Amino acid sequence: MRRFFTKHFLLMLLGFAAIDVMGQINTLKITAPAGIAGEYAVQRFNWGPIISTAVSGAVGYGVDATSPFNDGCSDFTNDLTGKIGFVDREPCAAAAATGVVNKAARIEKIGAIAAIICNTTTGSAANAIGGGGVGVQMKISTYMMSDADCKKIKASILAGGVTAELINKPVTCTTTYGPEVFWGNVAGQGDFSGGLNGWTIENATPDLNTRTTWFWTETGFPRSARGFTDNNIKSTTQCNGAACMDLEALQFEDNPSPAQPYNEYSSSLVSPAIDCRGKSKINLQFRMFHNRLNGSASYQLFDGTSWGDAVLVPTANSVNVSAVGETAVIPVPEFAGKENCRIKFIVEGDFYAFVVDDVILYEKEIVDVVVNKDWVAVAPTLKVPASQVSPMPFMADISNIGNTASQDVVLSVDIKDASGTLLKTVTNNYGTVDGATKVENSPFTETYTPPAVPGKYTGEYYISGSNEPAENNGNNNYPFQFYVTDKTFGNLESEAEQGSAYLEDVADSWVVSDITNYHSAGNVYYVQNGAKYTVSEVRFGLKNDPSTIDGSGYVFVDLFEVTDVTSLSPTTRTLVATGAVLLDVTAIDDFRNIPVQLFVPNADGGPSEEKLKSLKDNTNYFLTVNTAPLDPSFDRYQFLQYSGNGSDVFDRSVYVAPVNFALDSLKMNRLCGTYWQRVGVDNTYDDIRSRTYQRLGNEGFGTWSMLYLEMDVEKAESTYNVNSTAEVKVFPNPAARELYIDITLENVSNNVKVDLVSMDGKTVLSKSFDGVQDSRLKIDLTNVTTGTYSALIHTNEGVITKKVIVQK
Repeated sequence: MRRFFTKHFLLMLLGFAAIDVMGQINTLKITAPAGIAGEYAVQRFNWGPIISTAVSGAVGYGVDATSPFNDGCSDFTNDLTGKIGFVDREPCAAAAATGVVNKAARIEKIGAIAAIICNTTTGSAANAIGGGGVGVQMKISTYMMSDADCKKIKASILAGGVTAELINKPVTCTTTYGPEVFWGNVAGQGDFSGGLNGWTIENATPDLNTRTTWFWTETGFPRSARGFTDNNIKSTTQCNGAACMDLEALQFEDNPSPAQPYNEYSSSLVSPAIDCRGKSKINLQFRMFHNRLNGSASYQLFDGTSWGDAVLVPTANSVNVSAVGETAVIPVPEFAGKENCRIKFIVEGDFYAFVVDDVILYEKEIVDVVVNKDWVAVAPTLKVPASQVSPMPFMADISNIGNTASQDVVLSVDIKDASGTLLKTVTNNYGTVDGATKVENSPFTETYTPPAVPGKYTGEYYISGSNEPAENNGNNNYPFQFYVTDKTFGNLESEAEQGSAYLEDVADSWVVSDITNYHSAGNVYYVQNGAKYTVSEVRFGLKNDPSTIDGSGYVFVDLFEVTDVTSLSPTTRTLVATGAVLLDVTAIDDFRNIPVQLFVPNADGGPSEEKLKSLKDNTNYFLTVNTAPLDPSFDRYQFLQYSGNGSDVFDRSVYVAPVNFALDSLKMNRLCGTYWQRVGVDNTYDDIRSRTYQRLGNEGFGTWSMLYLEMDVEKAESTYNVNSTAEVKVFPNPAARELYIDITLENVSNNVKVDLVSMDGKTVLSKSFDGVQDSRLKIDLTNVTTGTYSALIHTNEGVITKKVIVQK
């Protein structure tokens, strides 16, 4: 039985209190001299000791050897032993070791008992600045004081004779609970007021028993920086502290400059015993700040007799984005009437932190059906040509995250065109869905084929239950989008369509770190009507600075017919077309959008001079791009891709792992998505066709690395009559300055025209010849740039096409 998550429900059970001032030292009280005596507000940085302690003593400024002498941009030359040390935040000219934490560390180095940074320049607030490997090693606390307050007291501090103490002015958390709450409504139970109280720590390995894993954070913040976010838990009782497992701090303690593979840590926090006798329809609620890279947070329930399975805490926070505080509500029927219940939070991984607060148990009947956003079938291909529209399946996991059965549950999908006109509604009936229940992998029996009309289309899943209250409808919908195009297959929007350079190298997305310089990737496209269509062009992109890879090698492009959708192994794919492009800055206008023409492979597997005549009906095609640097020491070619995280409609629309499951369940003999070949240091220039592929991403996070690799299909109708009797030879090929064409015709052709056409369809050169039959034609290539071209030779009896490579 699965448990579930919502971020909008039951916050009304708790009253809210201001959290601008946390339960920490927040005041510097100057006791002498009288002229500046008084209380000055300070804000604590999160690094250093876990708990701040009151200190008092003389006050001094750090003095370094370079003007301005109080900015700590280099080591201090004076001694502040036993004193509260001040340093200005003023930015430093040097880039290395000049951050705020380095200034504080220099104050500690000269013996200070606390460090105060004067905020003499603009920047992030204290609780938003990480300390990295330096901060986790510090033994004193660090604080920030406003520039205005510092200016009032700086002269006196420099003159000497200033004494002060750092004190906490307690803030009372004003918290109220509804009558439904029967545990966590007493201070010290689930609000972590002043400490972990009766909660205990269980570390997964003995070496962690001497280290700080779970701890009480007096501010509600982790010790380390909150990676990719300035947010925090924002719990109602954050003012009296929270519980935290800080993975990043452990990482930096082990290595001030962490590198992959990162260390991983695992630790659990276990509640004291909870008496649930006489209670039914019990719900667990807690506030959390779940910020992660590789890892997870789970909970586990003890019903007084045994522990249940650990269950992931689903979160709307994606990987490496701006995480926010969330509220989880989970039905716990196994606690009903039990005496010795416990809750366990389990955190494991490498980065960043998990903070939990305001853990409560309460009684209430809840009906709340949802569409589970981590497993929803969208369009198999984001962009499909109008000539190739085909049936698309529908499927979504659904849940009742309440504790009471939902009646007459129906999941529907609406498809609309760009004007908002409803084109189709498809439904799936579930009947009664019990509380705390998830229904998985149930495809709709009906599919949908979009109209063959180019434009943008939207789809939206929505779920309903006859007894679900309207207040719980906020999580009932899941929108997605797709496009019918004039001629283009694509798994992503182009950067021109997006209006921004949003595509990245796959390694930029934290998906992989072990790509070799000889690697491949590809998209699978399903061709519904192929007999009268052929591939007119493909496009891919590279992130590399063109100047760093100019002339360094090729990218080969292969098109395979896939005979077995359960595997993309070499034995289940047949090469039908191939092409190549030399990475030459004089021939490629835009390295982020490189066009390539495909040809029928010759006997050696390379491009011939013959274009692919047609595709096949009802066939899966695997289009691949393959790096082929001339030397393995050259820079790795970085194919453009995008790794969505489910955070918006576009991201959700390019996550197609559930689509493949639906296609397989309905026995539709189709495949979709992007597949990568990356593992194996033995890859070479010569093994492209024997490589195996896998998909990359994390399905738990709704991420799948999608390749920018488009394929245009057009009708295979020639506008020329083909001359099949002529004998033609072009040489040299490749050519640099001059190209010769030896041609033999059955009859004299009074006007022969030669067009040299680039791979993007542009005619770059034309020349006419008279009286041609058994002749040698000469073409001057002086003004033709490096690249691959088609030579169209027009005669009285038809056209002959030859592939020409110009290489200078």
